[in-house]
Amino acid sequence: MSASGGVGVIGVIAALMAALPHSGAFNIHPAPYRVLTHSGSSSFGHQVLRLQDDRLLVGAPVGPGGRLFSCHVEHGDCREVELDANVTRTNLGMALTHWGRDVIACGPGWSRPCDRNVQTSGICVLIGQELRPIRSLQPGYQGCQRGLVDLVFLFDGSSSMSPAQFGAIRDFMVDVMEKLENSSIRFAAVQFSSDIQPCFSLADYAAWPRPRDLLKGLMQLGGLTDTFTAIKYVVHQTFSEAAGSRPGARRVLIIVTDGDATDSDTGGVRDAEERDVIRYVIGIGHNFNSPDTARLLEPIRLGRRIRAGAGRIRAPPGAVPRAPGQDLRHRRHE
Repeated sequence: MSASGGVGVIGVIAALMAALPHSGAFNIHPAPYRVLTHSGSSSFGHQVLRLQDDRLLVGAPVGPGGRLFSCHVEHGDCREVELDANVTRTNLGMALTHWGRDVIACGPGWSRPCDRNVQTSGICVLIGQELRPIRSLQPGYQGCQRGLVDLVFLFDGSSSMSPAQFGAIRDFMVDVMEKLENSSIRFAAVQFSSDIQPCFSLADYAAWPRPRDLLKGLMQLGGLTDTFTAIKYVVHQTFSEAAGSRPGARRVLIIVTDGDATDSDTGGVRDAEERDVIRYVIGIGHNFNSPDTARLLEPIRLGRRIRAGAGRIRAPPGAVPRAPGQDLRHRRHE
């Protein structure tokens, strides 16, 4: 650039500066910042809400529990807001907001037992100007919906069952009932072979829910395997209000057997369908590998209400299965 050109640019800049209004320069001196901390909570500061009088409401929703702190900005001190002990276990302080002159603090972790499960929902606390809880709020609260279930074990006690298999069935029933003893499930047990032997009813279990006592002295019946006759008995007798069945309860029938039935269906399966009895079959022994056995069991376990197929419990070593398709009406039982 030429010298004359440079002088011209400088002149233009000088003219513009002269035309601008005069202003004074100043320096910015910010006030010292304040760090607010609390050693007792790693989540301190997850949510912050400004209050009156230079105060802050600080949420610490995670470990231990849910806590709120009132912090004075000028002094730099924080004190914990006193809350109900049950509320502090709900991750309170996950959300903070104003409600007029008051404050609402919320947390999502309100857990409570419900029929052997844990039900979780949110809970909020309305806090007044003096930072004292006014009342709890329960948005979207849903009470414990207990699913009533009447469950009947119909188990095989025919002569084709080995003593080890029969003992395994008893242990299985006891284990299931003990694990679900604090639930809304009510149990009953019926042994079948050529005969039918009710072990205990739904009402018996409701009066004394001690499965080991209820099955004490259980002996194997022996005989044939009249499965369909037993199903009809359970549908009409065991699942009756007189025997302790509850109106509105879901009815579940668990059939434990080692294979082929020795009788024919005379309407028991149809009656189970009409009464919405959900049926499961648990097979014991090697006979369940037979296509013929699977075909014969289809009417028992299938239907519009069925939600599961047949299961299998392995037979103990040395158990002798029945021959597939064998007509047990003509078999000698010892």
